[in-house]
Amino acid sequence: MEVLDGVNIPEETTSETLAATIGRIVKANKISFHDDELPAEGVGHNKALHIAVKCYDKVVTRVLIHGGSGCNICPFTTLRDLGVNMGEIKESRVNVRAFDGAQRSVIGEIYLILQVGQAEFPILFQVMDVSSNYNLLLGRPWVHMARTVPSTLHQCVKFEWVAQKLPSMESSVTPFFLLILS
Repeated sequence: MEVLDGVNIPEETTSETLAATIGRIVKANKISFHDDELPAEGVGHNKALHIAVKCYDKVVTRVLIHGGSGCNICPFTTLRDLGVNMGEIKESRVNVRAFDGAQRSVIGEIYLILQVGQAEFPILFQVMDVSSNYNLLLGRPWVHMARTVPSTLHQCVKFEWVAQKLPSMESSVTPFFLLILS
């Protein structure tokens, strides 16, 4: 383990003590969810996972985190509400398969910088002219790039964030946690 490289262990340390110490290190450096993090309704809810982010110095609520989506989606109305220059939208050859299985073409694609807590992420979105109950959809590309672990059950997202301490952030809809691993 890299954590133990160059560590001097006193001779009187027993193997049990060393094993317990290593166990605490491993436990402290993993992302996990616990029952005390469940929302007030407990396991009986069926909520989607929404967070709030900042983009172009504006707070964007109803940002859906959807691990089943193979792309990040930005409805055209969200870009308009953010005041984005529509000339920033680039051509895209992506077709999106909707929940009903139908193929939908996109208007184009755009990179947006989202601030989540104090972390900023450049995210490629497919821009679509759709009516939706979310303002942005963050799919697997963002989940993997940001190294997040979302939990719809616990209504939170946890991050692995190395060498930088970030505060927890709560949205108006759900709790949002940043887990710091170093």
